[in-house]
Amino acid sequence: MNGWYVYYYNGLVELYNGNLLINLYITSPPEVIDRGSTYEIERYTVDEVYVEDSYGNYVDIHLNSGIYVEITWKKNWRGRWYISSSKAYTTNPDIRYYSCEDYDDNSLNVNFTIELPSDAYVTDAILNLATRAGENVDFKINGNTTTTTGVRALDVTQYFHNSTNTISAFFYNPQWYEMGFGSGSWIDIGYVTSTPQADDPGLVRLYSVTSEGGTGIYYLNSLFVPGKVTGIEINLTFSGVHEVRVYYSNGTALNLIYENTSITRNNLYLDNSTIMAGLLNYTTLEDLSKKNFNIVIMLDAEYDPTKSRPVRYAGQDYHVEWNNERVLYGYPYSWIEISYVPTVMTNRFYIPMEETYELSSGDGNVYSDIAYTMLFSYYLPNKAIPWYVDVWSAISFSGYPQGTTTIYEGLDGSYKFLEFPLDLYLIRVAYTRLVDEIMVPGQTNEFKIVSSSADYGFRYRDSRAIVHYFLNGYAPPTETCLRTTLRITPVGTISLTGTT
Repeated sequence: MNGWYVYYYNGLVELYNGNLLINLYITSPPEVIDRGSTYEIERYTVDEVYVEDSYGNYVDIHLNSGIYVEITWKKNWRGRWYISSSKAYTTNPDIRYYSCEDYDDNSLNVNFTIELPSDAYVTDAILNLATRAGENVDFKINGNTTTTTGVRALDVTQYFHNSTNTISAFFYNPQWYEMGFGSGSWIDIGYVTSTPQADDPGLVRLYSVTSEGGTGIYYLNSLFVPGKVTGIEINLTFSGVHEVRVYYSNGTALNLIYENTSITRNNLYLDNSTIMAGLLNYTTLEDLSKKNFNIVIMLDAEYDPTKSRPVRYAGQDYHVEWNNERVLYGYPYSWIEISYVPTVMTNRFYIPMEETYELSSGDGNVYSDIAYTMLFSYYLPNKAIPWYVDVWSAISFSGYPQGTTTIYEGLDGSYKFLEFPLDLYLIRVAYTRLVDEIMVPGQTNEFKIVSSSADYGFRYRDSRAIVHYFLNGYAPPTETCLRTTLRITPVGTISLTGTT
């Protein structure tokens, strides 16, 4: 086929010419149905034919009884084999055609709360909202609609108050493959209080999520604790869900650590032994303790790396009859809890401090939103007790780039302490004081993250960093100025294809 790229592996024939992708999913090895000394007839069973154009429209043919391709090989007078003939036939195919507009009625509703101290006085609040491919979103804070599109650095101070603040985001009219929060979504709140407190990073309060358009839900959680991980538990409460899968991300692929395809109740509790039975096949507790790691929860969705779109959604890509509404009920009904031995043992005289920083490009190009080196500097007081650094990172990449991500820290960002393959799921970089050369009190420390690939960069204007530390005081302060940055977790349902 002139102008076409052809690739075969593990029962998949992939054909691509730059505009059109055709996948044939076939049995391998083929069935030999007749064989002689000078000829051989092979039969391949094609279970699925998938065709997608550059606009995202596609035809997906699922074959009820199979389509069969027969190839007759013959041997010539030199003893070499050649294809003398071939034929294909089928019965009762199930053909489904999708276009980008087919799921315009799909919608996603996400709700959560932000808790501030009862005596808190909000001094400033900034919203950065990155949506998936520009779909519409009604974003509300305490019932006040603040935006109907994605925004950068929007002042929302007037909408926040002390105690409980309710947040809702309603995504609708998807413009492309996906919908939901994107990396680079966050809320930065500054406030004054006489009762400073530090949240436990080990408790992850899951959002309430409703997929109203009949497709499954993908929920990415970037987890971190400042200490040695000893266990993980997950509790999920939902309705309208048929299957639950949990994956661990190694940066380039998702690894299945739990699967239940016969849900009969509306609650699922996964204890530590259940999670570790799958998780420790791919990593160690020591590695999980070095930095943040990703756990993906899929409700009526699955990951299949042999597909051109590896994340598949029930109600759309398989089990199309499951086109019902799905709800994940948020905290306190759904949560992830990580048990750990902390690196810093606090007492009642420790005053928690949080400082938020903007990040900048280390490439010297201020006219581009994408940087391949991203950095920020921060100062720790002489008597500070370092706790952890938390960088909420927005990324941008094309294709499936190869290379490494390297992290430097300390004086002038000169100490390299982490390096790992380019992480396609990177939305966060968090670490505690792993070595003495980083997070040093009494000096200005610089964080620097570097990508080795021109196809993988950081949206530094949409990224934020939070430095957490304690001050040792003889008595609690009468009034302390604090900030908190809520890192909005990417979660969504697919309009047509892709991941969120």
